[in-house]
Amino acid sequence: MPRKTRMKQGEKRESATRLLWKSVYALCVLLGLVTITQLMSYLTTSNSEESWSTILAQQSALTATARINQSITALIDLDTQGKPALSRGNRERQLKDLQSSLATLKRSQKRTEAKAAISTLTQTLEKMRRSADWKAGKPLDERMRVWLINDASRIQYEITQAAQFETGKLVQAEERKQLTTVLLLIGSAFAAVAGTFLFARPMARKLSAVYQEHELAVSRVEVQRAELQTQNIKLREQTALAEEQRRDLKELTRLYKANANQFQSIFSGLPVPCFAMRPNGEVFEWNHACEKLFEYAQAEAVARKPWEQIFHGEDAALIRRHFDRAAAGYPSMQEEAEISGPDGQRLWITVQSIPMMDMQGQVTGVLTAMTDLTERRKAELGLQESRNLIARMMESSPQIAYVLNLASGSICYANGQLDKLLNISVKELNERGTTLLELVHTEDLEDVRKHYEEVRVGTDQDIHTIEFRMARIDGTYRWVRTKETVFVRDNRGNVTQILGSAEDVTDKRADEERLRLLSVVAAQSGSGVVIARPDRSIIFANPAYEEMTGFRADQLTGPNGKLLTSLIIPDQEGWGDLNVALDKQKAFYGEFRMERSNGHEFWSDFSMTPVLNQENELTHWVAIQDDITSRRTIMQQIVVSRERLNVALQSSQSAVFDWDLTHNKLYLSFDFNTLLGYEANPVEDGESYWLNLVHPMDKVGLESNLKDHLKGNTDIFRHEHRLRTKDGTYEWFMITGEIIDSHDRSQPRRFIGTFTNITDRKHNEQRLAESEQRWNFALEGSGAGVWDWKIADGTLFLSRQWKNILGYAMDELPDDFKVWETHMHPEDRAAWFSDLEAHLQGETEMLSTIVRMRHRDGHYLWCHDRGKVVARDFEGRPLRMIGMVTDITEQKVAEQQVIESEARFRSAIDALREGFILQESNGNIRMSNPQAADMFDVELPVLLGQSIEGILANAVTEEGLPFLPSEFPTVIALQEARGVHNVIIGLEDGGQVKWLEVNAEPIFLPQAKKPYAAVALIMDVTDRRQAEEFIMLQMSQLNETQLALEARSAELETANERLTRLASTDGLTGLMNHRRFQEELEKTFDSAQAKTVPVSVALLDVDHFKQFNDTFGHLEGDEVLRTVARILSDAIGDRGTVARYGGEEFIVLLPETNGADAISILEEAREAIASYPWTQQQVTVSVGVETCESRMCHDRIAFVNLADQALYASKNAGRNRVTHAKVLEEKAA
Repeated sequence: MPRKTRMKQGEKRESATRLLWKSVYALCVLLGLVTITQLMSYLTTSNSEESWSTILAQQSALTATARINQSITALIDLDTQGKPALSRGNRERQLKDLQSSLATLKRSQKRTEAKAAISTLTQTLEKMRRSADWKAGKPLDERMRVWLINDASRIQYEITQAAQFETGKLVQAEERKQLTTVLLLIGSAFAAVAGTFLFARPMARKLSAVYQEHELAVSRVEVQRAELQTQNIKLREQTALAEEQRRDLKELTRLYKANANQFQSIFSGLPVPCFAMRPNGEVFEWNHACEKLFEYAQAEAVARKPWEQIFHGEDAALIRRHFDRAAAGYPSMQEEAEISGPDGQRLWITVQSIPMMDMQGQVTGVLTAMTDLTERRKAELGLQESRNLIARMMESSPQIAYVLNLASGSICYANGQLDKLLNISVKELNERGTTLLELVHTEDLEDVRKHYEEVRVGTDQDIHTIEFRMARIDGTYRWVRTKETVFVRDNRGNVTQILGSAEDVTDKRADEERLRLLSVVAAQSGSGVVIARPDRSIIFANPAYEEMTGFRADQLTGPNGKLLTSLIIPDQEGWGDLNVALDKQKAFYGEFRMERSNGHEFWSDFSMTPVLNQENELTHWVAIQDDITSRRTIMQQIVVSRERLNVALQSSQSAVFDWDLTHNKLYLSFDFNTLLGYEANPVEDGESYWLNLVHPMDKVGLESNLKDHLKGNTDIFRHEHRLRTKDGTYEWFMITGEIIDSHDRSQPRRFIGTFTNITDRKHNEQRLAESEQRWNFALEGSGAGVWDWKIADGTLFLSRQWKNILGYAMDELPDDFKVWETHMHPEDRAAWFSDLEAHLQGETEMLSTIVRMRHRDGHYLWCHDRGKVVARDFEGRPLRMIGMVTDITEQKVAEQQVIESEARFRSAIDALREGFILQESNGNIRMSNPQAADMFDVELPVLLGQSIEGILANAVTEEGLPFLPSEFPTVIALQEARGVHNVIIGLEDGGQVKWLEVNAEPIFLPQAKKPYAAVALIMDVTDRRQAEEFIMLQMSQLNETQLALEARSAELETANERLTRLASTDGLTGLMNHRRFQEELEKTFDSAQAKTVPVSVALLDVDHFKQFNDTFGHLEGDEVLRTVARILSDAIGDRGTVARYGGEEFIVLLPETNGADAISILEEAREAIASYPWTQQQVTVSVGVETCESRMCHDRIAFVNLADQALYASKNAGRNRVTHAKVLEEKAA
């Protein structure tokens, strides 16, 4: 073979060899790629299954977390009464389920943080279980509730984080798988190309198969990826939902707590008394204002019905009536009522009840609110009384009385006297806008302004006086004298109103001018001339009158001067005519005895003339007097001679004597003996004869008085004594005489007079004395002390009661004027003696004065001392005065209290929180306080004198409509003469509304039917309305929160009821299951032992039930069990309890049933089952009964076992019968 050929063949062999090795290498690579593809496909499938298990585990963990949150919510949830929503048993079961869920969840978690959170919650639950509140069944404290919520939130957060972490890992794995698959596809493609060139179609088919498997794997991966994304989305949604639920739960708990605390604090701190009641009437909220008003603590009021414990009688009916109205779903009308308060005091309140409702409109409670009007009502009554008194005093005053607005100069109020002066009413002046200064004469204007400036800066006690000319409507001017003082100040202390009185002094000033001219003329007269006012007080005396009387002009005139008749000795002839002339304002002339300043008397002729003005009104008296003492002495001697002649001519009961003192010769007329029953012979030397007839007891006093008179100590001699008659008896005679001839008083020459028989008078005086004694007894019985003063001899009698008033016994205080004077208060002595002297002089009808007398223990009593002169001599001198003293201390104290009350009333008006206005019948506001001005947003001076229309321009009603002035409470009170209460008025101001509550009452004059004014009390209730609106808003929010909680609670209760029902009810028959029956049996056993009553139990078994099941099937068997249960329930009824004991066995519990009755009841049941029309075949039951009739029978298990033994005895005896365990005991015995 040629070499080239061999070389070519060698090259071919090498090429084939290289190709073979390349093919083998490619085949190996292809086989490796296929193997890797198969392995990756397997791994992909394995990872997909692992991903599914991870997703399911995380979803299960999230579901368990949601159940944990629901369980914690159920544990901490409270009902509307603040008690746990779950019962104690349900709480224990809920806790066990929660702990089991936590244990399962912990095992499924891999992350340390999640396990730590679960452990923390488990520890918190264990602390809760060991807490005292949990064991006592009370609500958990706030700290434990917060711990549970925070731990549950942490678990939910960690579980969510774990789920997100696992999801991220799965997504990363899937992305790596997809990358590997793409690389494998690329490699497979290269391998397929290589295989195609190397192995042609066999390799192509293989590659095609591999590619198809790869596509199938890719499609499976895509499906798994989509499912994984879907699960991830669901997981995120569940996580977000769980987080939202957690936040809602936390926010709901926070809101519930905040609202509850806020409502509690707002309710307790409300300024008005409020209390809340449940629909059954029991109080569950009682705020501090109620405690203060009714002195009833919250702990005593809660859980009680107020009309049974707190309020009584009509008060209880009032509260119950408002509650019934609100409990029916309607708010009650606000009502003002008077109720009994603590210690029996009366309270004026307003009461109103409103319903509290849930979202379904059901009443969940009643809120009752009150307003204490007691102080305001008392102030209204005091205000009304005082205002009536002031108004009556001002209206009845004869002088002009008015109230002046110092700022505007307008007259706020004036009585009718001002209308008469100005010939125009104050109302018309105000309507014209005329002020007081516009009526003042221009020459007096500056003085008046200075005067009111002095009033403005003066004190409230100062009285300011001024005279000025005031214009009348006809243009003329009248002089007026005013006395003014501060009446009202605003809240800054500035004087806003003054109170004044005025009198028209025009005529007086004219009279004074005429008097001045008259005085100039009278001063030159030689006769005494005096000029006096109409009240008889002397205002002028000329020098001649001063010289005649001995008084200076300043002693006769001025405040302490004399009256026109002061120097005339009263009760003399002509005295009465003089007083009549003075009263009738007539001229008079007479002669009177008068007294000089040194006490000496003199005679004066008295000529008096009245001075009248143009209106024929008295303005002055003018009197002209001359001293006629000398002339009168001569005339008196003539009168005395004439008197003696007349006395000598008298007979009957009088006799005449004429005593020549120079020769000591006493002449007794013959009538002297006649009066004594002797013969009518005159007696020439009758001194010894007369004295021998005088009663021995009267002789000393007669001689003493006679000597005093003869010495000139008395002008007229008078003496009463007894003379012996012819029959030996004594009769009373009064001797009256006078010295008519003497050079001086010490040397009398002649003494003449008369004897007068006064026996009858003496007897009358005796009877009078006895009558006076009885009168004294009557007075002393009435509490008045009597005194009797015999002025002639200066003796004084003080009765026992007079001394008792001062705390002395009759013999502990002498009858002496010094005693009286020393017991009199030093400040009252001068006034008392002045009043006494005035009465003794005849200037007053009666002595009536009030003095303070010192009691024995040192304090002073107020006494009313009244007395009267009951006897005077013929010259008018007082002889005897009688009076009585009455203790009026209580009256004075009451008067002082009235004065203080009036002062407090004046201060109370300004101190009131409420606004006060007084509106007259003409519509004007006459009186107000600064609070009312502030409420109506006007200055107080502007408010006074305004009409109601002026302050209600921007007023609206509660409905937002314009408020009509005719509806204002004072207007209605004046028109309808009734009180108007609780009227709400809104005053708009810049978009804001101020709400006022107005109450008005009319004011009547005595015996009047129509009110002359009305008063109103105004309260700013804006804050109260805002508080009420805020309370209503809070109540609404609280109701909404409560409704949400109730809804959640209802859901939980429904779930709990379902779980409880499922846990205690047999699912097939609907009867009580075995566990529930054991609880009922234990309860019945305990009750039977406590009451010592029997209890029976019966076990029933369906005869041949297994054979029935095998023959007709389990469905028919179940129907038989349901039918037997229904028949048993109907037969037993309410006499006992039926339960499914297990399989085809039933058990019946019969409380308070003995053995005989139990057998009878079970026989009825057995017969009812046996006689039932069964469809397949007859069904019967065998029954075993046991009865426990002893307190020692407490073993429930043994008790049921005995019934079970009796059941088997019935089966052994042929079935379809009732056997009592007692039968077995008897057989055994």
